[in-house]
Amino acid sequence: DDVIPLPDTNLMFNMLEHALANKGEQKRNFFDILSNVYSRIPTTITSFIASLGQDAKDQCDAFSSSLSSEQLHTFNNLCNLSSTSTLQQRLSKKDEGDANAMLLKGKYAMIRGLPTPKVYIEEKSGHAYVNISDVIDHAVADGLGILQLQDQYGNTNSYTINGSAAGAELLQRMRSGVSDPDNTAFGAVILWSDGFCRTYVKQKDNSVWILTLTFLNTDKKTKSSMHTYCIAIGKSSEDHTPVLEIIMKQLEGLQHERTRYCGITGTFIKTSFGVIAYSTDRIERCFVMNTSQLGIFGQRSHWACAIDPTTLPMCTRCFKRLMSTLQTSPFPLLEAMTEPGNV
Repeated sequence: DDVIPLPDTNLMFNMLEHALANKGEQKRNFFDILSNVYSRIPTTITSFIASLGQDAKDQCDAFSSSLSSEQLHTFNNLCNLSSTSTLQQRLSKKDEGDANAMLLKGKYAMIRGLPTPKVYIEEKSGHAYVNISDVIDHAVADGLGILQLQDQYGNTNSYTINGSAAGAELLQRMRSGVSDPDNTAFGAVILWSDGFCRTYVKQKDNSVWILTLTFLNTDKKTKSSMHTYCIAIGKSSEDHTPVLEIIMKQLEGLQHERTRYCGITGTFIKTSFGVIAYSTDRIERCFVMNTSQLGIFGQRSHWACAIDPTTLPMCTRCFKRLMSTLQTSPFPLLEAMTEPGNV
């Protein structure tokens, strides 16, 4: 009795999508209209007859008067059988609060039972992130149309970025890393990160940084609300390096062969995914690559790169030489700081 039929299930998913996409007066009006519509639907044959016009009621009365007492008793029992579905019973007299409890905020709300990637918290910076492999699992299982470098039957395509030199190089590299390349589906994803002002008050403290993952779309549309996923989010004022290191480690294992359920074919297929581009603006790119905005080479510092702050980038003898050189020259050259072979 607690299992609702497929049409009601589809209706509930549509209601959930509407509740997530709208708020305020629009959502309240929708649930009020839905409740009014369900309350006007006859739940029994008796209530249906009562809603008919007078001529139709007279015909029903004439038919019932022609029945014997035993037939009339059986007929009345049939007319009083309820045809109300479980969903109709729940929505016929409910307002927005009851609908929210059933769909979004209740202990047994519908959204709580849906499979979603697990959210993790990076302890140092407080960034929230998800496992990229879990995101891909859900996208492929949902039947999302992903433009692949090569499908599971070995067919390749050169549409959009797939036909670029980067796409060909990525496909060749992924094919060399799996056991059965001709029967493996290879896909490419695009990463993008930037900061946003959540409020114009104290922008430095209240701005938000996000990292997104985008699948290539098969229907050749430039915009899609289903192909981009947020995989990390945090405060712009915090250091993003720890969560980026976690994401980069996940990307290393993304190209390994993994069997996933495909919602389009209804079968399990071998898959492999790789990053074809990481899109950022100049300021964000300098932060991600740990470089200054003027570049990675200067006349004073020569080549510069990010170092591990917990360890020294030189041996003990080189460090002692550096300390002694600083006493005579405030800006020692890199060649004078290290031994041959240590750079």
